Amino acid sequence: MPVRRLRVPRARTVALIISAGLVLAALPAHAQSNPVVPGRSIGLFHLGDSVEIVSEMLGPPLPPALLPQAVLSYHWPLRHLGALVDVVTRKIVALSGSDDAGYRTAGGLGVGSSPNAIRSAYGRAETVDYGDGAIMLVYDRAGVAFLIDHAAGKGDRVSTVFVFARGTYRDIFPVTALAGRR
Repeated sequence: MPVRRLRVPRARTVALIISAGLVLAALPAHAQSNPVVPGRSIGLFHLGDSVEIVSEMLGPPLPPALLPQAVLSYHWPLRHLGALVDVVTRKIVALSGSDDAGYRTAGGLGVGSSPNAIRSAYGRAETVDYGDGAIMLVYDRAGVAFLIDHAAGKGDRVSTVFVFARGTYRDIFPVTALAGRR
């Protein structure tokens, strides 16, 4: 039985797709994009997804912790991704991306950004939580918060980005890990 040869244009297209895939696979994890969409998602994971969907894609998380506000906190340390899951609905109510410069909004803001860059894009934070060398700039109407944690070794830069449904910050984070509020 004769073997059919690919037409030249099709063969080039296949070769380009394979080459692009090899290049992307060779990139370090932080060079690949994990887009942050305030009020909606981080990377492929969306608010309202089940934790099982994330676990199918990333593998098992660390054992969850039960927080006082009836949410389970899950973490995938190799992906620097976290999820808060409602204990009743088992749906994701907040996502966090940390320690990876790929966690950025379409405007380029996220892990590694300066507080001034955040303020330039979003304006004055609606809520600012302070404590133990950390500052949380909260934009509740947008559904995003930025943690500047000096103890994380990032200096005056964002170390973690949080995404949650618009207007739900205090419902999800009624008592933050930060000591005070101004």
